[in-house]
Amino acid sequence: MATNDGLNAGMEVRMADKVATLQVGQQRIAYRREGDGPALVLLHGAVSDSRVWRGSMERLADEFTVVAWDAPGCGQSSDPPETWRLPQYADCLGGFLDAIGVADVHVLGHSWGSALALELYGRRPTLAKTLLLVG
Repeated sequence: MATNDGLNAGMEVRMADKVATLQVGQQRIAYRREGDGPALVLLHGAVSDSRVWRGSMERLADEFTVVAWDAPGCGQSSDPPETWRLPQYADCLGGFLDAIGVADVHVLGHSWGSALALELYGRRPTLAKTLLLVG
């Protein structure tokens, strides 16, 4: 999609470059969304954020609605309480998926994101249609 807003005049701006936010409980969650089709959620590794998925999102958006979040404490999402552990992240992720209205979602987790995907499945086994665990 081409924009002509003065800042990006003549440049193509992909949705994966745009960050949206929403509130999940006490957390502000930033995310990128692109494409149309079955939902595919991309979970980044530790010390990372949704930007690592931009190229993948562009390639996958022809067949999927691709969503990449910034986990709490990463990217543009708010910092979680210091007491948070994997169960709290998984509950936040489940609330995030509910808030954006996706079900029967394919979940791809990389590194720490794989552990998060497994925790999500353990806590809400009917939410994820498939798990893809990398690294």
